[in-house]
Amino acid sequence: MRPLKKPYRAFPTKWPGEAKPVLSLDLDNTLRDQIGSIITAVARRYRVGLSRDAFSCWDPPLGRILGLPDEEFTAWAWTDENIFTAARPFPGVVWALHQLRHRYHLLILTSTAHPRLTEPWLRAWRIPYDQVIHTSDKGSVPFYLHLDDSPLTLASLAAQGRQVLRFALPWNNNLAHLPGLNRWSAWTEVL
Repeated sequence: MRPLKKPYRAFPTKWPGEAKPVLSLDLDNTLRDQIGSIITAVARRYRVGLSRDAFSCWDPPLGRILGLPDEEFTAWAWTDENIFTAARPFPGVVWALHQLRHRYHLLILTSTAHPRLTEPWLRAWRIPYDQVIHTSDKGSVPFYLHLDDSPLTLASLAAQGRQVLRFALPWNNNLAHLPGLNRWSAWTEVL
């Protein structure tokens, strides 16, 4: 992993009682391919083929393609338990996190609608982690470095001067100009 600028000091960068710095990781579309799982579920349930290009923005208005209100589609896509459990890790996630666990305290930060399913999903895929925190305010958690795909989270943390890596996906490409916001597009690049 490339050296980063001086860490944000409003929070400690190590977890209490830990000697290792905290690496916090978003779950959906950073560790796991939620979009791929949604595409598969749409094909099964609605017999409609969506491509990844349909997800070029945050919460795309896809309901109308299926004859649903957009809000109904978005709620289904992000709260359906089958979509959650069927999502696969991105290529290289398991290997990369096994390498990083020796240097970092691995903290999974998520605002998923399925808190009770998160840890079983991580264990099923043998994804190492030290702790899972369910929160919609990732900026309130102490970390040395955070990896995420959400444009809202990335912009907020970058504005606070926090160390963040942007998992480059179409819906966050407009953030490339933000100072201190590094990007990566494959898990092999994180090391």
